[in-house]
Amino acid sequence: MLLESQSGFAAMSDGVSIAVVGLVIVFAVLIVLALVFMVIQKYMASQSTKTADTCCCTSSATPCTSVPADVNAAIGAALYLYLNEQGASQSGVATISKVDRRSSPWSSKIYGLNNLNFPR
Repeated sequence: MLLESQSGFAAMSDGVSIAVVGLVIVFAVLIVLALVFMVIQKYMASQSTKTADTCCCTSSATPCTSVPADVNAAIGAALYLYLNEQGASQSGVATISKVDRRSSPWSSKIYGLNNLNFPR
């Protein structure tokens, strides 16, 4: 009797230790991922301010990569019209038409359980 209770306690302590180790691993990975994303965010922010500072549209020696707002608006309007025209032929409504079939194994009555030949 004493041996059974000790083995049950050992199995329970093993389960608890596995659960604790699993939780520690999960939270450690989450913390590492959060730190990686923060570093990437800071790097991208520094790169975007660096490129914004170096872009100079007044000099002709370096071409400017920024696009004026009116050009962006024209591109957006053209894309909207193109995608809206493309969607005009497709209504987006799915219709299901009924197909007449005389018999199928799913709706057939001959395979039912009521058709058993038991004597009454």
